Amino acid sequence: MKISEARGRLKIGDEIRTNGDCGRIRSRGFFTGKVISVNVDSFNVDSQSEGYRSWGIFFDNPGEIKLLNRKEVTIMNKLSIMMKKLLSSDIQTLVKAGYINGDLNLTTEGERALNAVLFEANKKALVELAEKELADAKEDTK
Repeated sequence: MKISEARGRLKIGDEIRTNGDCGRIRSRGFFTGKVISVNVDSFNVDSQSEGYRSWGIFFDNPGEIKLLNRKEVTIMNKLSIMMKKLLSSDIQTLVKAGYINGDLNLTTEGERALNAVLFEANKKALVELAEKELADAKEDTK
């Protein structure tokens, strides 16, 4: 990702790999280090391999950065092992897709998907109901 996209995501202790330098892209390529401080507009990296105790990098730097030691947190990562064993594979799929949350309630996206499925499954009955209402409205206007 771009260094600018790391603002708000970096935490002290994160292992990173970057080609960012003070305001520019490093001519010597990427280096690896550990984030030792995060400020509003910059962060500092400890990189003993580069011979520096602290390497300051601004978030507006055009370079790239990769978080090395952090897993993407998903709802399935948050569920306990017991919950994963108790939930059916269908429910797990719905959780992974974001249709239901960790409390097993429908999300907004889940409600949209459910409405689409219900509409397709009941389209014929819905058309019949609409035709009846239109006929009733036509009779009322007479």
